[in-house]
Amino acid sequence: MVTNKYHDKDFAKKYHEVIRIQRETHIYKIITKRIKKRAKGKVLDLGCGTGLYFEPLLKSRKVDLVVAIDPSAQMVEYALKEANNSRFSKKIEVHKGVLENAPHLRYNTVLSIGVLGTHTEITARVINEILIRMDRGGRLLIVMPDGDAKHSELSLISKTYLKLKKVLPFLPKMDFEYYVSKKELNKILRSSNASLYNFTSYDANSHCYIGELFIVEVEK
Repeated sequence: MVTNKYHDKDFAKKYHEVIRIQRETHIYKIITKRIKKRAKGKVLDLGCGTGLYFEPLLKSRKVDLVVAIDPSAQMVEYALKEANNSRFSKKIEVHKGVLENAPHLRYNTVLSIGVLGTHTEITARVINEILIRMDRGGRLLIVMPDGDAKHSELSLISKTYLKLKKVLPFLPKMDFEYYVSKKELNKILRSSNASLYNFTSYDANSHCYIGELFIVEVEK
């Protein structure tokens, strides 16, 4: 699988360096503003990577505890350093793992930034798996590529790759194959157990994103 690259030490280092530049982009500021507004109580940072969003979470007075998990030991290594360098380090736990073995039983807020619909499939079943780990009234915040984006440089690449894959089906699954359109996302959210949901699309051209992003809010 292509996503095995996230378990490579050299890739994790380069990823961390690029991610740090992301803090200067307008889309990072949009996402952090939303985090500050919505995150509260016990927060699960699902697929935390190297800890890009630790700072806005830890500085929030509404957040009591951040539980950050990632399946890559290499990413977790950098995330631990990021957490330990914070003066709010007592408010955070960093673990190697996935949703199914996340510590603690209930969360008030769950973040999936660049994970669901980006590196892994987003389905109603997956959303429901998250919702059962949340308190009533809890909020799931998802940031993911807008699969409808017409101006994305990935459009031509992805269409060409998918045509090639029909001839060569053994080719590995690429991240863009997880992207969904607005119509598909609506269908997924309607099929889930969410009590409320909404999403908006933003232009997100930056070092880490090409094209547009959905910022999705799901309430239990």
